[in-house]
Amino acid sequence: PAPGVRIAAAEALGAATVKADAIKALAYALTDVVGSSKSENSVNDAKLIDAYDRALQKLTGENSPQRQAQGLGNFWMTWWKLHGEELATKERQARETEPPPRPANLPKDSFDK
Repeated sequence: PAPGVRIAAAEALGAATVKADAIKALAYALTDVVGSSKSENSVNDAKLIDAYDRALQKLTGENSPQRQAQGLGNFWMTWWKLHGEELATKERQARETEPPPRPANLPKDSFDK
């Protein structure tokens, strides 16, 4: 629950190579912060919202025209609902067709049995 840890996690998720799960987690976390924001936590909540927004921008290449917290939450949740399943499907298909980690024609080494 510590804001510093949550901000660091958002930054780490912003660098994810498997984007669909990261985008979904960030969009829901952003919506949660916006929906439960209280005046006594306003500074920390603003920092969290900014971190989530920056990470989502990095992952998607999109930018919300709204800059208020509610507008950001709505934008990213709508983005996820419109594009999330398609992105997840593409990533799942890409993982299914990955080449083997090592070419088959290499001579055996000490890790092979």
